[in-house]
Amino acid sequence: MAKKKRGGASKKSSGSARARLATAEGMVSPKQAPLAPPAEDATQFMAVLSRRFTAENLCTRLTALMEAETPPILDKAGVLHTRPDNGVRLRAVELALAYRLGRPVERQQIIHHEEQPSLEGIIKQAQASPVLVDTLIGLLTDIRRQSAESVDSPPTISDG
Repeated sequence: MAKKKRGGASKKSSGSARARLATAEGMVSPKQAPLAPPAEDATQFMAVLSRRFTAENLCTRLTALMEAETPPILDKAGVLHTRPDNGVRLRAVELALAYRLGRPVERQQIIHHEEQPSLEGIIKQAQASPVLVDTLIGLLTDIRRQSAESVDSPPTISDG
């Protein structure tokens, strides 16, 4: 009968302890760094990000993106061809301009759908609100008065 090793669990816990210590000190690898800010301190998260993504590092990566090419393609003659990846290059330039000059105003369409009140809904609201009843009575009185005035006065022809 084989004996089970007990050291495996302790190595794993010590490894995660080292990762937590490295993260706390800001010395993290891209695989170990948390990208969600800790709930207790967002400034610590920003400090980790600023150490991980330095200005020189971002410029180097952005420059590489601006020179992006498609994967090599082998033609029938056996020659490898690459061409510029214009989509990646365009997005890199847009990102650089957004950081340098600011983002342009973007038009957004907001759709707000609200159901129209039904007669039953208005009746229920009027039963619950005496102010609504007074407002509706005032509106109906104004409408009756305006329609009576338009019937009493003959239509006029304007000289135009």
